[in-house]
Amino acid sequence: MAFALGAARRSASTAVTNALEGGRNSGLDDVDQPLVSQWLASLPKPLAVFAADPYPARQLAEICEASGIGVPDEVAILAGDEDDLLCKVSWPRLSSIQLSSHRIGREAAALLAQLMDGGPIPEAPLRLPPLQVHARHSTQVLAIDDPEVSAALRLIRERVSQGIRVADIMRYLPVSRRLLEQKFRTLLGRSPGEEIRRERLSQARALLLETGLSVAEIAKAAGYSDVSRLSAAMRKEFGLSPRAIRRQAK
Repeated sequence: MAFALGAARRSASTAVTNALEGGRNSGLDDVDQPLVSQWLASLPKPLAVFAADPYPARQLAEICEASGIGVPDEVAILAGDEDDLLCKVSWPRLSSIQLSSHRIGREAAALLAQLMDGGPIPEAPLRLPPLQVHARHSTQVLAIDDPEVSAALRLIRERVSQGIRVADIMRYLPVSRRLLEQKFRTLLGRSPGEEIRRERLSQARALLLETGLSVAEIAKAAGYSDVSRLSAAMRKEFGLSPRAIRRQAK
């Protein structure tokens, strides 16, 4: 299932949903590619598309490629569930929502036990928030109409693990540091230094949730000089230590 977060009509979205679902189990050949291509062509761009899981997201990405539609610059794609292998082997690699699967299982088992013991049926569903949005290539669009800021953001993303600093960025840009600071404040509401810290924390949190790397290894990979600096930054930003954040995925 897929639907646009934009101006697509319900009927068109339903038709595209059916077209994508029809090829989920049998491959892209059974998807109504002309219908999906026509639907995408009719929408104003840039746009974002949400897919229920990585299977239709992959199909949509392949249809975009076949139709000459750029992902993510023209169409950004987000899958509503995580399949690590499928998301990484697809091209572009698919962004996805990482669900709190372990907690969902525990809560479901506890509810089942409660019902089997004669407990009351809950009046409302228990809604559990996802762990994070795992950003990959399919949503990594820089929708900023300023070449210097866009270039700076790309450098930060590409080199955050190398401990990039604002002074390093300035070596590649034909603007003064003062002007770049002003542009960042105007367009993003934060400074280049704050953006570097934000990207470091984002990468460190993703590694804690998705890998078995030690906290020391994660600190190094995210550009922190030691574990204590990473811990202090995470406590300030998230109110949790690195180990407490890792426990969220269990």
